[in-house]
Amino acid sequence: MISFACKEIEFSHLLKCSFGLTKGEYKLLNLMLDSDHELSALELAKKAEADRSTAQKALSGLMQKGLAMRRQVNQSVGGYLYYYHPLPKPQIKNKMLATIGNWHDKVKIEIEHW
Repeated sequence: MISFACKEIEFSHLLKCSFGLTKGEYKLLNLMLDSDHELSALELAKKAEADRSTAQKALSGLMQKGLAMRRQVNQSVGGYLYYYHPLPKPQIKNKMLATIGNWHDKVKIEIEHW
């Protein structure tokens, strides 16, 4: 927990807030970060106990936010599968620090103008 003025902030809230993550996006991001290999949308859906379409929507959001990437694997019988992996944790940390730094700068300006 991080104490800020009169409120305790859990790290999970800080992560969610930094990127505007939904509950589903947050859950899938953590599942990918905990995995030692890429996962398909179906595998992630099973691990998250969610529908595949729900997982695909969350994965799309994570990719739009720059927190997940996918790799296409062409199948020998035709078609393809996508496998997803998170951005490396150090890069996520740097993005969070940049977001919080921007917030800090804006808060300072507001306080100075008060």
